Amino acid sequence: MVSFDFSALDYAAPERNRYAYRLEGFNDRWIDLGSEGRVTLTNLDAGDYVLRVRAANNDGVWNETGVALPLEVVPAPWKSPWAYALYGLAAAGVVASFVRAQRRKLTRETRYRQRLEIEVQQRTEELGRQNNKLEDLNTKLVESALTDSLTGMRNRRYFFEEIDKEMSLVKRLHVDGARAGESEHARLVFIMVDLDWFKTINDTCGHAAGDRVLVQMRQLMEKACRHSDVLIRWGGDEFLIVGRASDLTNIEVIPERIRAMLEQTAFDLGDGQVAHLTCSIGFTCYPGTGPQLLDISLEQVVALADRALYAAKRKGRNAWVGLLNRSLTTAEDATRWVDAEPEELIESGHFEVLGSSRDEATLRAN
Repeated sequence: MVSFDFSALDYAAPERNRYAYRLEGFNDRWIDLGSEGRVTLTNLDAGDYVLRVRAANNDGVWNETGVALPLEVVPAPWKSPWAYALYGLAAAGVVASFVRAQRRKLTRETRYRQRLEIEVQQRTEELGRQNNKLEDLNTKLVESALTDSLTGMRNRRYFFEEIDKEMSLVKRLHVDGARAGESEHARLVFIMVDLDWFKTINDTCGHAAGDRVLVQMRQLMEKACRHSDVLIRWGGDEFLIVGRASDLTNIEVIPERIRAMLEQTAFDLGDGQVAHLTCSIGFTCYPGTGPQLLDISLEQVVALADRALYAAKRKGRNAWVGLLNRSLTTAEDATRWVDAEPEELIESGHFEVLGSSRDEATLRAN
């Protein structure tokens, strides 16, 4: 706040003198003050002004020249250029601090995210390893459930789970092939092998010696059979071989090969002991030479191979016998005769008989 006092140099009737002012830079109008010789200015913004004052005498004649007073209003310290410069620096500092804080925050978040990703990756890899271990364990459990612990061959469980699927596939191929007019289809060959007089080894040399024979028996069968054939320990000293054959030509090759190789093998019983063994073999095929036995069950096919095995034993052992259904054999015939004695089954005429000697009369006589 600032006040200016002024007076006119006319003393004839000073009480009738009049005054007016204007503040250039703020208001260009003349403001009549009457006989009051004072003007008070308040709250002027910083800047340059010109205060002009004029007076009139008692006759009302105004002094046009008047008085001009230049004014410079200095800004308050908080409004000075230096203050604004400080404000700018402060604002820049605040912005810079905010940016740095945000960058630190982003850096922390990035590091946290990277650390989290590494932990997730490590955890995922660990879970993957654990899953692989579990899968390996499950595979081993499945394998152990489907594998004979002594010989490493497949067991009965594998046979009834997997070979049944094979039979269904062969049946479907035959049905589809019959519709297409095809005459030759894949068949499954079932070969039952039983060691002759194996009980004698267990009784005289012990079960450990018998186990050694069974392990060596697997090695012999692997040499005699094809890689695609499935070797199954059926139980005790009985083995079952399941393979595929496109036709029945030379179906007796593998049974004869097993019989001959086993006859010529010296089995190591341990402690310097050896044994020479023979075997009896029975085999059949599914479905045979005609489509009539497509509906026969897996158990009936195995029973038919088992009947052939007993026929080989009654023939004098160290022999093989094959029983194949003839073209007109029906499923009812197989069901009726599958539990019959081997001699009765052969004499029924419903099956073709193959043997180490192809003389069926010899088979009947024995």
